[in-house]
Amino acid sequence: MTGAPMSKAQIARELLGFEQGLRTAHGHVLTIERAKLSDGRISTVTVAPTDPASTGLAWVEMVDEVIIEVGRFGRWELDHTEDGLEFLKAIVRAVIAGDVVEQAAGRGGKTTVRLEDGSTAHSERY
Repeated sequence: MTGAPMSKAQIARELLGFEQGLRTAHGHVLTIERAKLSDGRISTVTVAPTDPASTGLAWVEMVDEVIIEVGRFGRWELDHTEDGLEFLKAIVRAVIAGDVVEQAAGRGGKTTVRLEDGSTAHSERY
């Protein structure tokens, strides 16, 4: 991802605000849990839908990147940039909207997320 760089503190503030917005808007259909690891240097946020047929996700805030995982096969590693932050938010909004398709293939599979602008994000794990 390109875009203006952001510090870990900026990313953390933005994601905390985003998380709080998710709790307010979707707390009735989502369980959101935050945990700190590695002496607080790493934060994880797990977003689990109350509907077991829906796809869950998690993101990990690290020193130099944010990793988002969607369902069983989706994974994106994002730099601390404005574009990376906006991509993460777009992925989360799409997953909450149910715009996710997972295709299992052998021991792995593919996750496709349709974003609000009509584009798609793909991730494969094998």
